[in-house]
Amino acid sequence: MSDMLSHWAIFEDARNIAVQDDKFDPELSRVIETYLEYARLGTVSRGGNQWMGPIIKRARAAWGEAEAHPAQDRKLAYALGGLPHQAIDNVIKPYRNMVVRRDEAHERPLEAANRWLYAYHDAFVLKKVFGGGEDGAFFNKFLLAANPTSTGQAIEDYARTMVLRGLQGLHTLSPNIEDMDGWLDRSVDFIQPVTIDIARLVEGYVDPDPDKMQRFRIEEEFYREDDPAIQLAEAVRSGAQVEQGRIDEVAAGAEANQSVYGQALAIAIRYMREGAKLWRGETEELDTPNYDTAPFWAEQAAKGQVRKQDVSAAKATG
Repeated sequence: MSDMLSHWAIFEDARNIAVQDDKFDPELSRVIETYLEYARLGTVSRGGNQWMGPIIKRARAAWGEAEAHPAQDRKLAYALGGLPHQAIDNVIKPYRNMVVRRDEAHERPLEAANRWLYAYHDAFVLKKVFGGGEDGAFFNKFLLAANPTSTGQAIEDYARTMVLRGLQGLHTLSPNIEDMDGWLDRSVDFIQPVTIDIARLVEGYVDPDPDKMQRFRIEEEFYREDDPAIQLAEAVRSGAQVEQGRIDEVAAGAEANQSVYGQALAIAIRYMREGAKLWRGETEELDTPNYDTAPFWAEQAAKGQVRKQDVSAAKATG
């Protein structure tokens, strides 16, 4: 997935905040922690509004049956991981469409700008959220090592091709909505995180180009440390116990954040709560629209800086 780390970073922040949120649910936090890889797979799967609600409701109905476990636990974790994905796409996808259009004078074709943008976003969150990979959860020295030889590049291309062939056969990350349970049964054990454009990621992490940092406005628009949602996340990452009122304020006020990461995280916290409400039977419908009126995006669109078709593209690709 092109922006896998950005999705996973917001998921990690949202799930860790949810542990302290009394409007979430301790049982759901336990399921996510126990089946974390399944939840991460949900975070990079599209079409969530078609399968998250049904999976959560089926798990809820079968939870008291011993024979339902651990299969229902794994599927529930997958659905819970999908909740932040919905929130992330509300902000990041349309924002990236905007940035690529803004950058087209610098980079042609537009797909090249897209790839650089993905890589710089992911490299930035690797440093900020995952501690540079030092915890070993995702990365080791080989991911961020330069691979300049033709032999090394050929091996990397071969490995990527083999993984993609396997993913294509399983329809991974493009769920079969007509047979969601069957698709999950076939697919959840085949979890292979794939990060593309490794050379670009290495540059963005090891030696970021100041020109690209400015063109993409990484620290001005993508991730602002003065955003309330990011400040909350950084407090939780440091091990702090935060006040419930602070979580409530962030969840209710995405517009208080000026960066897309902060806004996406605020919406993700709200969507995690919506999943908990469905789990507890307080509602029978998830209120997790894939495209919301994200304040940052709405402001840019109002200024005419992005074309209307970009809004449609953002909705379609979620």
